[in-house]
Amino acid sequence: MKNQIQKGSKMYKNLTLTGMMGVGKSTIGKNLAKKLKYNFIDIDKLIEINEGSSINLIFRNKSEKYFRKIESEITLQELKKTNSVIALGGGAFLNKLIRTNVKKTSVSFWLDVNMDKLVKRLKRTKKRPIAAGKISVKHSLFYVLIL
Repeated sequence: MKNQIQKGSKMYKNLTLTGMMGVGKSTIGKNLAKKLKYNFIDIDKLIEINEGSSINLIFRNKSEKYFRKIESEITLQELKKTNSVIALGGGAFLNKLIRTNVKKTSVSFWLDVNMDKLVKRLKRTKKRPIAAGKISVKHSLFYVLIL
C-alpha cells in the first residue's frame, strides 16, 4: 500500500510537463497544480521575470544561445524543489542535462497536439520566438522536429 497515492497525500516528486511550444504546458500545468495543491512553476515566466524582458526579445537582442544558458540554469534550480508542477520551455527537453535531472526529480509528461491545431495556435501569437520570425510557422515547426 505504500506505493499507492492516497487522496491528499504528496508524492514528493515534481510533475514536469514538456512538449513543443503551444501544446498547453502552462495552461494544463496551472490547472493540474491547483487540483493537486502543488506549486506551479512556469520556466518561461521565470526567465522573463529574471531577465526583465520577453523571451522573444531575449532571442532577438541577446541570442538563442544566451536564452538556452539562462533556461538551463533556472530549470535546474527549479527542479530541486518538490511538490511542484513544472512547465518547461518548448526546447528545454533538448538539453541533456535538463532531461537527466527531470528523470531524477520528476514524473514527466510529454504533451502533444496535432500539427494543424498547433499551427493555428501559434499563428495567433507574436510572443513566441520561432513564430515571430519571417518563415512560416509550419516550416519553423518542421525545423524544430528534425533537430
